[in-house]
Amino acid sequence: MRDFSARGLVWKDGSGHELPPAYTDSDMKVIASGGTTDFARLNHYAIRSIESFLVKIDRGDVMGAARLEERFVDYYKDYDGAGPSDPAPLGDQARKILAEFLSDPDLGHLHRRAFDWHREKAKAVLEAGEGYATARAIGLCNPSRASAAEDPARSVSPTGRLHAIARAAARGETRDLPKIASFWTGSDLSFVEVLVAQSFLDAGHDFTLYKLDEVANVPAGVTIRDAREIFAPTFGVGPGQRHNNAVFSDIFRLFMIQKTGAIWVDMDAYCLRPFIFPTEYIFSFEEIKKDAPSLANGVLGLPGGSPGLDACLEFLLDPAPIPLFFRRARRDELEKRKEGGEAWDVTGFSWGTTGPRMVDHFLASSGENVFGVPNNVLYPGPRPFRRALLNPEVSPDTYERPETVSVHIFGKTKRFLLDDFGGELPEGCYLDRLCRRHGIDPAEFPIEATNATESVASGKVSGQAAE
Repeated sequence: MRDFSARGLVWKDGSGHELPPAYTDSDMKVIASGGTTDFARLNHYAIRSIESFLVKIDRGDVMGAARLEERFVDYYKDYDGAGPSDPAPLGDQARKILAEFLSDPDLGHLHRRAFDWHREKAKAVLEAGEGYATARAIGLCNPSRASAAEDPARSVSPTGRLHAIARAAARGETRDLPKIASFWTGSDLSFVEVLVAQSFLDAGHDFTLYKLDEVANVPAGVTIRDAREIFAPTFGVGPGQRHNNAVFSDIFRLFMIQKTGAIWVDMDAYCLRPFIFPTEYIFSFEEIKKDAPSLANGVLGLPGGSPGLDACLEFLLDPAPIPLFFRRARRDELEKRKEGGEAWDVTGFSWGTTGPRMVDHFLASSGENVFGVPNNVLYPGPRPFRRALLNPEVSPDTYERPETVSVHIFGKTKRFLLDDFGGELPEGCYLDRLCRRHGIDPAEFPIEATNATESVASGKVSGQAAE
């Protein structure tokens, strides 16, 4: 206010000195700290923690600046400087005043509630997909920037718990990392599947591969189990049955999640960083059509009591299932067939009906889709038809964003590699870089591998037996 002094108002600094009109009535509001903090001091921090920053972004910047929208990663890193958590202790007089405030039943209660509110708000923001991606982008789960909290069970702060898991994993203590599982049938593993399994092993995860038949080239350290322990196929599955294999995979992953609590990953979902998430909901979205994101089930984790998971399984076990997401005319046709006593199974539906479309529908119906993370976390980079994974001129930064946990290779990439390059990886392309990163020679595991007796992938894992 330019008429501050004219209103009869008085402004004093922290030592009780009255500030002159030349200061109070001007636009310049900076006070030198020397000799001005005898009675009061207010410490201001651009950022205090990941949690407080998430709450700040969620509520919106008071200045309406783009720094918390387009530039939030740079802004956080610019001000994420090391420093003491308490620059200076409170003086005796200040402590007395604070004690008096807190002894008041109303003020003391509201003070504690303010802390509780911020903790709960930060937790809620972190559990939402956008908040988690933001937190990862500014350093959540980065062991080199982790907090001092070491024990996940004792850490009150959600980010402190996740930091502790990340720091433990970096030391090789992986007991708190979730278990990962997948399924394969129809052929031996090619270098893509070997790379995926090895990437999870190298990140410290337990990796289980379920199968129905003999599969060769399984990396040492992978646990191999019979898929029938989880769910036995009720229709033809195996070599040459591509559609049925995909449908069985869609069904199997949901039963596997329900029975084991493991996270499902397709055998083309590369692990860039350990899977450390704030909730058991682990899925993302793909932009199939412009401005129309659809849930993808290539990486999928759900809690055991998920209403959406239960609804999916109920639909899949129906002797005459009718997808509620089909258009009205198709549903009416199926209803008439059902009333006439006809039965069918889900193999008669087109690709995706039992996969992304079904999971998307039921998680949206239950409201659980709010936990989905942005696509850059699990599906970064261009769509596979652009062949960027095979282009040496495409930078790894295209895929490895600060928030990225997994990079999806997509099965189509294998077809493009065969059609465009005769199955030989272009040197220096991103997929070639990944193979080198994990010590895998693609030539040892060609894409058109024949089905052979069970064996162990050589290269980095040569000479060891799969469990």
